[in-house]
Amino acid sequence: MRHLPEGTCLQCEQTRDEVRREHTICGIEGGYEYRELIEQWDRHHWRDWSDAELRTFGIREERWADIRRLILADLDWVAVEERCARDGHTPPDDLDASGRCATCFSLIPQIATAVEAR
Repeated sequence: MRHLPEGTCLQCEQTRDEVRREHTICGIEGGYEYRELIEQWDRHHWRDWSDAELRTFGIREERWADIRRLILADLDWVAVEERCARDGHTPPDDLDASGRCATCFSLIPQIATAVEAR
């Protein structure tokens, strides 16, 4: 998990200086042979994640202090781990594209949806 320093966007990982210098938008590029924008937001997210935002992700309050400066992609994974723990599942290895529990192999909807979005 990557905890980002203050002054770095928690969505796109750009610093304020980079945004000023390069006049960039808040987005994530992907692709191999060509570059494409795979995610874009209206605004950069400079501040720590709020209690309300972390609650929306379904993350237990006792974990909040440790994850306030996580990049959004890592925060999504923490939310999946929380849901799996709550439902009695074992999250698959992040390289496993099946979206299934590593113990019982049942489909975990949050992971399957994220895999389909890729």
